[in-house]
Amino acid sequence: MVFKSFARTCLGQSHIDEQKVCQDNSGFIEDRDGDVPFCVAIVADGHGGKDYFRSDKGSRAAVSKAEKGLRNFVSSLSKEELDLITLSERERDRVFRNLFGNIISNWHASITKKVKSNPFLEEHMKGVSEEAKRRYLRGVRTEEAYGTTLLAVCVTNNYWFGIHQGDGKCVCIDRDGKCREPIPWDERCFLNMTTSLCDKDAIDRFRYYFSTELPAAVFVGTDGVDDSYSGKDLHKLYQETCYAFYEKGFDGGVQEIEKSLPVITKIASKDDISIAGIIDMEYLPTLISIVFPDRYKAHVETAATAEAAVTAETEETAESAEMAEPAEMAEPADKESPTEVAVEGKTQIEAEEDAESEAKSASEEEAEEVEEAQANVISEAEGEPEYAAETEDEGEFNDDAADVDADDSEDNAESQDDAPESEQEDHAEGEDNAQESEDDAPESEQEDDAEAEDNAQESEDDVPESEDDVKGEDNAPESEDDAKAEDDTPESEDDAPESHDAETHTGRLKGDFNCSKAEGETEEFVELHEEVFSDEEHPLRMFIYKLLPTLFKGWFLKINARLR
Repeated sequence: MVFKSFARTCLGQSHIDEQKVCQDNSGFIEDRDGDVPFCVAIVADGHGGKDYFRSDKGSRAAVSKAEKGLRNFVSSLSKEELDLITLSERERDRVFRNLFGNIISNWHASITKKVKSNPFLEEHMKGVSEEAKRRYLRGVRTEEAYGTTLLAVCVTNNYWFGIHQGDGKCVCIDRDGKCREPIPWDERCFLNMTTSLCDKDAIDRFRYYFSTELPAAVFVGTDGVDDSYSGKDLHKLYQETCYAFYEKGFDGGVQEIEKSLPVITKIASKDDISIAGIIDMEYLPTLISIVFPDRYKAHVETAATAEAAVTAETEETAESAEMAEPAEMAEPADKESPTEVAVEGKTQIEAEEDAESEAKSASEEEAEEVEEAQANVISEAEGEPEYAAETEDEGEFNDDAADVDADDSEDNAESQDDAPESEQEDHAEGEDNAQESEDDAPESEQEDDAEAEDNAQESEDDVPESEDDVKGEDNAPESEDDAKAEDDTPESEDDAPESHDAETHTGRLKGDFNCSKAEGETEEFVELHEEVFSDEEHPLRMFIYKLLPTLFKGWFLKINARLR
């Protein structure tokens, strides 16, 4: 059992219209720390007549003294006394008369103090009847100005009870779902007439109820409630209140009451309204299944659906969080991966897509840089003089070429031992590069180099000179970048010219072509050479002199860029 209590009060619509103070008061107690845990719910309704012009203070004092009296009663009631009042009605009457007498006497004592601290003055009693005014000014029965009703219930784990003076009603909802009003009704309370704590015979007129059968819920309300709802409608109101607590929880149920009270007083009694109650929140689902079986079933199904949705969402969130774990949890810090560079909260797939996009962007930027560099090279090449114009006559070049051929033969013999087989087929590396690669060349390549050297000696006149072999002082690259580009000439067969017979180099093209007949060449081939290279405006000559060096430079720059 988990009993919880509440109390709420609302100013009546008529008092709002007339600008009067609220004459109702309410209070509650939840004590779980004592030897006997208990809950209390209290309401008090100050009288509305003009002779009771301080009744708002009287109802406040009644709630305060009832809280104190009920607390003392529960804490002081021994097990033996509990057994006696359970078995004996006479003993029960005696115990509860003492309880109520204690509350009334304390209330009177409180009123006396209030009168002394705030004595009656004639200017304070506008509208008070002349008879009541004379008594108050003489100090006779001044408590009537504070007249109020009192209705309180108390629930423990072993018993519960209620005490009542005046109007208002107590409604108990048993554990079988049935509603009843257990505290006997005072027949003197009729229409606007009611008994009060200020009555002379109040101690003799109070009523009470006691039981060891604990309720599922118990409510008390001032006459502003039961004047708005009568009979079974009042019971239905409190059953619906239980459902609100079940559906929205305890705090949500209290908020629903706060919202409903102003509506009730506005459309019904227009009087001040107070409701207080005690509910077994642990038993409440069972109570609702009995009182509202259809609504209970629908609520359970809705709650199950909502819970399943929440569970699915939680699992999905957990999976997403697991996929988006920090990269350092998945791989070493020195290895970047799509997961490592992913922004926290992204899935692994999103991180991989981002990484792929970044790589693509970088590749595009690199391609743009290469194209820009190639364009610069072409622009520079267009500004250089034609190689054909650097010499004046064809005979001079032939003499120089003959000398160069002799030098090439000697250089080829020295470089063939060091160069790899693939380079011997295309064009040999410079002497410096050949020296560096000599130690690294495989043993099989060295053997092939030796064989290639013998072949080269036999067909020296038939093999065209390699690109680097014809380099001289006059034909050297104009800059370090040009030299580097020439040294990095592609070694693959795809990058090399298709025919060794037509293989040429920028350094060699500076001057007219050597048209001397080599072994195996035909007269037609020699005539073609002479026709092409003797005409400075010949398209093939222009292509060889101008465009090929530019394209080679572009390729070299692109290869170097990728190697870096």
